[in-house]
Amino acid sequence: MLFRRGRRDDDAAPARDGTETAEPGPEPDRELAAVASLSSALARARDAETVARTLIEEAFALLEVDFAADSTGFTTSRFIRWFDAKYGQPKQEYDWIKLHIMAGA
Repeated sequence: MLFRRGRRDDDAAPARDGTETAEPGPEPDRELAAVASLSSALARARDAETVARTLIEEAFALLEVDFAADSTGFTTSRFIRWFDAKYGQPKQEYDWIKLHIMAGA
């Protein structure tokens, strides 16, 4: 079975007089076709890698390089009571949450 211009020679259209018009040609070099396919795939991969690297570099160029860190505490509406064994007396205070913030300067 030979391939020629995307059609098999077996599927060649018959001429009006009933004979087939396609002539069998030489079989294509499969190794050459594989090398060409691999070469074009690698070229596309290199192009994709170049595009990806450019996009990543541009995205990271927008990021900050200097940062400022801070923390603060917020009280909640929940009141906590406990007995302090060390001092032998009850203690009480509002519950609180600590928040850490880091921002680009």
